[in-house]
Amino acid sequence: KTDGEVGRPSTREEAAVGIMQHCMGSPQQFCLRWNNYQSNLTNVFDQLLQSESFVDVTLACDGHSVKAHKMVLSACSPYFQSLFFDNPCQHPIVILRDIKWPELKAVVEFMYKGEINVSQEQIGPLLKVAESLKIRGLADVNGEPEPGPGAACDGKKSWDSRQGDPGLPLPPPPHPDDMEIKPGIAEMIREEER
Repeated sequence: KTDGEVGRPSTREEAAVGIMQHCMGSPQQFCLRWNNYQSNLTNVFDQLLQSESFVDVTLACDGHSVKAHKMVLSACSPYFQSLFFDNPCQHPIVILRDIKWPELKAVVEFMYKGEINVSQEQIGPLLKVAESLKIRGLADVNGEPEPGPGAACDGKKSWDSRQGDPGLPLPPPPHPDDMEIKPGIAEMIREEER
């Protein structure tokens, strides 16, 4: 018995039977799908960010800082992925000198939630930061499409980042000399003990 989809069990018991049949050499396979997997993952990421559980990187600018997860930042940005690969500190502190706190906070929220709500005057500076940090979904990263006119959040006015703002030229990606990467406290203590 299935719930209307071919090959998809309607109960856990039937799923277990399906797995046993597959293990016993039966060619029939069953697809077990978690229907709200993406929304659950988004909620868990947001909870981890808010509670600062399992954080392993600190981003800082303008006298403020936010603790985050290298895995999430790397998944959303080839810039961060390369930065963490090239600097394998256990808990680095990344100081972003030419980035303002509201934009950094918004970009981090975007990476964890997949959407953010910002005012029109925040869009230009936010997109400049997203472009310089190569944030997927907000900037053109290796030919990936940017959000289009249909990418509205909660019925609010959507913004196509390809429209750009002629008065706001995009900066080049941050140069390594423009940022500092400091090892976390544990690495600093270990280095002092040596």
